[in-house]
Amino acid sequence: MRGMLPPESCSEANGRAGSKASISSCPRHVCFAPHSDRKADAVLCRLCANFCRERSQAHSAGRWYLRSWSREHNDFRDYNLNRISAVGDHRASPVDPALDFEWIHKINLVIVPNPGLSPQRQAAVATEYAMEGGRLVRPCRLSLSFYLMSEYNLDVELGVLKPEKQQIILQNRDEVTQV
Repeated sequence: MRGMLPPESCSEANGRAGSKASISSCPRHVCFAPHSDRKADAVLCRLCANFCRERSQAHSAGRWYLRSWSREHNDFRDYNLNRISAVGDHRASPVDPALDFEWIHKINLVIVPNPGLSPQRQAAVATEYAMEGGRLVRPCRLSLSFYLMSEYNLDVELGVLKPEKQQIILQNRDEVTQV
């Protein structure tokens, strides 16, 4: 369906087989490539072997991201795999992945039809997104919430866009922005 949000298992891949992405033939790691280019597969496998042991991948808006520790920024960051052309400095990270607060913690995004829509349109939107009781509670990792909110215009305040252009809104916006 056009309006369906991806299930949680589609927006995060966390190194599990069975993802819909192309999976390289790396014998030690599951690496996700944005296309079937063998050179890209080799780069990504080296990246997995050296930087992302047990780290996580996510997919949003047609792009794959790798979440890993940044020595340069001294925190965990998301890296767009399409922008990685080579892997340098092959050192394992001394930082425990369990310290990645934004990856470990989940929040609930409460999504509802835009109240500016007619009651009939709100009902249609609720059906399209499989809402129960007129709302959809979508658990999401804190680090991935930005991507989901951006992809569905949930980051845009109510009233900025016409209701027809923003058919769903984030009901618990204040709670989410506080986190």
